[in-house]
Amino acid sequence: MIRGKIIPNARLLTDDDYRRLSSAGIRRVSAADGCARLALEVGCDERTMRNARDRRSSLSGASLFNMLAKDPSALDELLAHFGYRAAPIDAATADDAGLNADVAHLNAVVAEAMRDGRIDHIENARVLDAARPVVQTLTGRIASAGRAA
Repeated sequence: MIRGKIIPNARLLTDDDYRRLSSAGIRRVSAADGCARLALEVGCDERTMRNARDRRSSLSGASLFNMLAKDPSALDELLAHFGYRAAPIDAATADDAGLNADVAHLNAVVAEAMRDGRIDHIENARVLDAARPVVQTLTGRIASAGRAA
């Protein structure tokens, strides 16, 4: 029996897949400043970048990975093919277990408060106390997601 995380069963990447998925990343990353600027920033010539964007050729691995310096999500389409995404090594990990426990506790508090069909002011205070850690965690995650986007 295999223990631990299950690796997604993605099909192998073909040359056509590579061109299509890297083209999607190039189009997205170059949308604001154009291919010429992106090519300059990742260390290749404009023609190479345009050809890769238009799927006439493939961008070198070095140039493709250098796009991460411009946009941390530059490889999202390629990595998603295999069920992965890139994240900075020093990125804080989400405490999903803690959030789930806080949500479960909030649910239990609300269920207990609603036992008689209404929530009085004392029960409301308990519900709000149980909701604070959930709201605080989600507010932080939403703010972080906004900065990463």
